[in-house]
Amino acid sequence: TDEPSPLGSGQGPNPERLLGAAVANCLAASLLFAMRKFKNDPSPLRAEATISATRNAQNRMRIGAIAVDLHLGVKQANIVMLERIVAQFEDFCVVTQSIRSAIPVTVRVIDANGALLHVSGGSQIT
Repeated sequence: TDEPSPLGSGQGPNPERLLGAAVANCLAASLLFAMRKFKNDPSPLRAEATISATRNAQNRMRIGAIAVDLHLGVKQANIVMLERIVAQFEDFCVVTQSIRSAIPVTVRVIDANGALLHVSGGSQIT
């Protein structure tokens, strides 16, 4: 890892980005498992995490929210048991469920046509 300037040289991801990557990867793996359980192939599956920084009461930087977009490589019409999949896949993501009590995590699932199939969580990051 590496911090951006002035603490580091920005040559690698900082811990905040690693946390975002961990959340996105865990959600993607959970969604992939749920999709495959019903014989769906979401390939290619892409996850994007956006981290929102904020300051606490002592003016210290903190992670204020994480937003994750999961992009499926298939259209909504081709997904078997979609409602059941999106209703439960987040519950099996260890990382997301472990941090959600401290950091709001918003999750969106988007199909190959750009249709929004699922939204959950608190803070939307724009």
